Amino acid sequence: MKRRRSASTTPSGCAIDRGQWETRGWLKRAGAEAFWGQTLITALRGDNGELEGLSCITRDMTAMKDLDRVMNDLNAELDRRVTQRVRQHTVPNKDLDIFTHSITHDLRGPVRHINTFAGLIAEELGENASEEIRHFRDAMKRASQRLNAMIENLLTYSRIGRIDLHPERLAMTNVLEGVVSRLRQAAPDRQIQWEIQPDLPMVVADAAMVNDLFTRLLDNAMKFTRKVEPAEIQIGCRTESDGTCLFFIVDNGAGFDVAKASNLFLMFQRQHHSLDFEGYGAGLALCQRIVQRHNGRIWLDSTPGHGCAVYFTLPVETAMAASGLAALGC
Repeated sequence: MKRRRSASTTPSGCAIDRGQWETRGWLKRAGAEAFWGQTLITALRGDNGELEGLSCITRDMTAMKDLDRVMNDLNAELDRRVTQRVRQHTVPNKDLDIFTHSITHDLRGPVRHINTFAGLIAEELGENASEEIRHFRDAMKRASQRLNAMIENLLTYSRIGRIDLHPERLAMTNVLEGVVSRLRQAAPDRQIQWEIQPDLPMVVADAAMVNDLFTRLLDNAMKFTRKVEPAEIQIGCRTESDGTCLFFIVDNGAGFDVAKASNLFLMFQRQHHSLDFEGYGAGLALCQRIVQRHNGRIWLDSTPGHGCAVYFTLPVETAMAASGLAALGC
């Protein structure tokens, strides 16, 4: 024996209870093909609230249904193509990172040998070594040390591209206070006016990478303000309309000509002569890679003699940011 449905569970009953009820599904006209219909049932009541009848309006939505299906198919195809393009781009990059890591790792041995043999030659000659020989020995050591440092930077560059991200909630005020404290301890003689914006937001990012990012950028700011009195470094951020956090680091240091800096984020490209400021020209390239791993972007604005401003974006704390970055770590 079939159980009779309650009136409130039928479309008419739902319309009576709620005033209106809408259903969608395949319907069939008498002697015609089935169609996708939208049915709107409305309860008609008099001034006293008594039910006087029901209004039933059915619209043929087959064309709209077909359009939805076509759009879904197009979106699925678009997603497939985007995924394929991303995979085509990602795999060569990973292969290049592995290749770079392998080559630079293998170069370590020969560089150590050059440095060692230079020292052995100097010891063998002893006091009999001429000033010219000692000059050549020192030059070989300096060159091997510089080459070793460049190799280490290349290894770091490839490592940033290969390792998985481990995004977590980071209180940026605490992160910056820790970085600035370490930099102050490393250069106790420097008198720098640090201005850190209070109440910086929470971001979702890899803690080790973010610490490395701010350490490199603030170390650069300290280096290029060394000849300025008083040195000033300002750190702050603002939230953009797309939910990202735009950080900025502004200093009053040497600056450079942005118009001539087309190679700004390339490895081993410098904007200042090594006699003026030490370094290997790898810092900004490494910073860019860290920011890009977090789906961000980085750029600079500067004028010679009037300081430099570095801008970069990081994802603020949202569920979407956390899930998106977790996917990047694959």
